[in-house]
Amino acid sequence: MVKGVLPSGKLIFRIKEASDIIGVPAHVLRFWETEFSWISPERDAGGRRRYTRRNIEDLLVVKKMLHEDRYTIPGARKVLSRARHEGRINDYRKPTRDVLKKYDDRIMLQSVRKELQKLLDMLR
Repeated sequence: MVKGVLPSGKLIFRIKEASDIIGVPAHVLRFWETEFSWISPERDAGGRRRYTRRNIEDLLVVKKMLHEDRYTIPGARKVLSRARHEGRINDYRKPTRDVLKKYDDRIMLQSVRKELQKLLDMLR
C-alpha cells in the first residue's frame, strides 16, 4: 500500500461524492471555490471537477469554520489565508481526516459486501 493512501484507494472524487462527504450541496462547493481561491479542484477533459483528498480536507475546514465556528466568509478567508501563509494550515486539516476515514471505511465495507454477495450467488 502506498504511504498516505487509505485502504479504499480513493484519491479523486467527483463533485457528487465530495458533496456527500462534506455534507453540503454541490452548488455550495462551487460557491466556496469562488470565495476561497486556493480551493481549486482539477478538471478532467470534459471540464468536470475532480477533487483530491486535500481539496476535501480544505472544504471540510471551510464548512467547520462557517457552520460550526460561525465565521463569516471574509473572516474565515482571512484566518485561513493567514494560516496558509504561516504554514499552519495542517493544524486546521487534522480534525477533518476522521471524516475521510469514515468514508474510506464505508467504501471498503461496500466492496466487501459485494464480494460476499458474489460468493453467495455462486454457492446457490
